[in-house]
Amino acid sequence: MSNDGTSLEKLVSEIERKLLPEGYGVEVRKKIYNADGVQIAEFDIEIKGKVGSSELHWLIECRDRPSDGPAPVCWIEQLYGRRHRFKIDRVFAVSTTGFSPGAVEFAEQEHIFLRNVEDITNVADDFVVKELHWTDDDIKINQDIQIRRPDRRVLEQVDLDHIRIRPPGETTFWDTGDFIMAELESVNTFADGSGAIALVEQRVYRNTTGLEAMVGDVLTPITELAAPIEIIKHTFVGKLLLARSYSEGTRVIGQEGECEFQSRDGLHRCRVQVVNDQENGQMIFAVLPDGSPLSGTFEIR
Repeated sequence: MSNDGTSLEKLVSEIERKLLPEGYGVEVRKKIYNADGVQIAEFDIEIKGKVGSSELHWLIECRDRPSDGPAPVCWIEQLYGRRHRFKIDRVFAVSTTGFSPGAVEFAEQEHIFLRNVEDITNVADDFVVKELHWTDDDIKINQDIQIRRPDRRVLEQVDLDHIRIRPPGETTFWDTGDFIMAELESVNTFADGSGAIALVEQRVYRNTTGLEAMVGDVLTPITELAAPIEIIKHTFVGKLLLARSYSEGTRVIGQEGECEFQSRDGLHRCRVQVVNDQENGQMIFAVLPDGSPLSGTFEIR
């Protein structure tokens, strides 16, 4: 940072203005001491708060040294070590002179966020608090489904538990409920041709691909399978702290942040990625701590 620290103070003031009303704490030049009272580190800007019931801990480190050229890889390596030592969720490295190729490569490898600015205070607009609405669907298959055999004109009703399905080209039979659920996840075929299961409440799944069915102990080809589907939508709202991600200097490629939901299945803390795709528009992904995706649909408000 520059010696007078004016830019840093302005940046902290702007971030506080945006985040403090949302319940986040912002601290500048925080000194860190060990158990013996010896100072072992100093943070430029520390952001702390709760995402639901979980603590969030972000760090912004700034470098304003025009005479030294691009920020070197050794600085990013220091920030990487600091993130692990002090258990920081996310580290942002801000430079007014850009970054060396080695610094960029290491930061991408270790998920350190880089921001190249002309003025340190420009970073304040990168942080924003939003609501993330997560909609998760329960899909229930009606117990009474219908099948049509090649030699019959009308559909006949069959209990879901009394029939197993074998798709064309396969050798084993599926539990019919599992088969329909797998089809809905991959194909989403309904009677009216709609593929948006998250937007409906009741539909009919229909398959006319030429299946084989084991009805009781009888093997029979079927030309049509129809199953009423009930879709129950559950929407949960979480507080989301986002930071913009940049590429090629000032081009915004998306946002990343942290969010937590209390759902019917328990507590879900997740990392959220918002991607601005030129062809598909905005896409939102949520990833759990173990790396697995959180299924459902998402909307930022």
